[in-house]
Amino acid sequence: MSQDQYNINFISRILKNNTFGYDGLTFDEPYDESYSTKKMEGRINYVVDEIIDIKNMIVIGEWKPVIYLNISIVGGDVDYINRLKQIKSILDYEQFNGILRMFSAQMISEIREDLRNFLKSRTGFDGIINIENIDVVIDEVNDLLESKMNRLAIRTIVKDIVKVLKTEGDGEYVLPEDISDDMTYSFINGPKNITVELEIRPNKDVKLFLVNGNYVKHEDTIEVLIVYNPNGNIKKMMYDIIGELNDLIAHELEHYNQYTTGEYDFEDDEKSEESLHYYTKPYEIKAQVKGFKRLSKVRRIPLESVIRNWFETHPDIHTLNQRDQETVIDTLLQNV
Repeated sequence: MSQDQYNINFISRILKNNTFGYDGLTFDEPYDESYSTKKMEGRINYVVDEIIDIKNMIVIGEWKPVIYLNISIVGGDVDYINRLKQIKSILDYEQFNGILRMFSAQMISEIREDLRNFLKSRTGFDGIINIENIDVVIDEVNDLLESKMNRLAIRTIVKDIVKVLKTEGDGEYVLPEDISDDMTYSFINGPKNITVELEIRPNKDVKLFLVNGNYVKHEDTIEVLIVYNPNGNIKKMMYDIIGELNDLIAHELEHYNQYTTGEYDFEDDEKSEESLHYYTKPYEIKAQVKGFKRLSKVRRIPLESVIRNWFETHPDIHTLNQRDQETVIDTLLQNV
């Protein structure tokens, strides 16, 4: 594409439908001794909010397009996000941007280069990216992730698990490594560097099958367990297994989003001994709702029916008595 064909609408269509990631130095030095004195490294997610202008300018003796744009940080490591919130709470918008330019200069420089390379790979763009303003929009990230990012991730991971279940059978697997050349799942519009540890095993004590899982926050790993009765017909179970895998992966990816965006301060303990306390934690309620909504959509069954059926058919997982089940179900329905 010739340089004079770049325009705001064209560039906006390419950039604004994506969420990008950055890993590296996020804060170079403190600007005030009231903040932590150590440099910070980690990860952020960001989106392009607006293309302000595109100009053709002479750069080192030749004409090149220069794109001026705004970005918003929509998630990232908890410590960095908390620091940004702290700084933003005491400064106006212009001062906040000045601080970021001064003490996150390396991050901004690499983001500019990443956006430039992204455009070059899709359009042949050979110009310059200038970031004019940076904002932090943490409260909107989860709806953005669910609507634009996670659906492809859910479909891909579920498809790979089902493929292993159908073709490989019992055993322990690491996905996607065991079935492709990729070491992790990474989506331009979604989760990055996710690994799935899958275990498939028979058990004659199980009525039909059982699907369970867990998100390991410090490792970006989703553990998935599928237990089935070998005396049953697994092909006839497949429809229900796929449905529950959709629920499970949506649920665990919501925990991934919660952790990477800093939306919730996760407790370090594992599942509480008191199941009612665990199932009514805010982050668990939100993850359950996401999973059940996904299952409702896949099976085309009303959401309340999906929720009630899961608690009725999975007593070995939730271990709730009837009264506590109703408490959790009511809480879920109030949060849909």
